[in-house]
Amino acid sequence: MTTSATSSTSTAVAPPVWIRGLIAAAVAAVVNVVIRLIASAAGADMLVDAEGTSTAVTPAAVLIATTLPIVLGGVFVWLLARRTPRAQVLFAWVGLILGVATIPVPLLSAHDIATGLSSRPCTSSPGRPGSPR
Repeated sequence: MTTSATSSTSTAVAPPVWIRGLIAAAVAAVVNVVIRLIASAAGADMLVDAEGTSTAVTPAAVLIATTLPIVLGGVFVWLLARRTPRAQVLFAWVGLILGVATIPVPLLSAHDIATGLSSRPCTSSPGRPGSPR
């Protein structure tokens, strides 16, 4: 008696890179705005020093600071990846290095530690196209 094992090979097709970038931008924007709202409710003053003046970190500023770099970086990497697949790997490392190098920036420019910690996701959101997967 012979039995044949049927193998179900489902070939799940990942969405195109540009769709994954838009999804990442949307998720990162929602997460960052929620973090900002929680920090504000917890008593963070949401003020940062920019060139000698205090600037408020508004939800609109968080949306722009989150989505603009992700979308522009995603388009840039997508265009380069069409020429060479190594571009995605290269820019993943560049994104990681820049993310680590900019860790002190919000902590040093915020009026209080709560604002600095809540502003950090805006500069290193996990959904950035340059961040390693």
